[in-house]
Amino acid sequence: MSPSDAHPGKSSSSPANTTQAAVPRDAERKGLVHETVSGRAIDCAKEIAKRLSSHAPESLGYIKRLVRSATDTPLAQGLALERNLFMKLCVSRQALARMRSYEERRSPHTVRSIEAKGG
Repeated sequence: MSPSDAHPGKSSSSPANTTQAAVPRDAERKGLVHETVSGRAIDCAKEIAKRLSSHAPESLGYIKRLVRSATDTPLAQGLALERNLFMKLCVSRQALARMRSYEERRSPHTVRSIEAKGG
């Protein structure tokens, strides 16, 4: 029995009928995976985790939320949520502290005050 016999109406070239494992580089080229690595994948995973851990946990949580809901959310609603979450991050204590620190390192001739409005 051929793969097309097992699933009437489906071509044997359909991805659902493919029993062959994807070659990693081919999968990357086709957009099935984000990245492939040479050597031990765990080493690459640790490096990615190290980079991610340098970001604010709240921002990573927002990113996960946006990515997980992307396929179930209409585009306009997803963009509105992204904008709102970004603005929440912009007025967080950590963000305001970073902006103040940046302003303090700039030239003394361009001093501005960064304050959150409302709370």
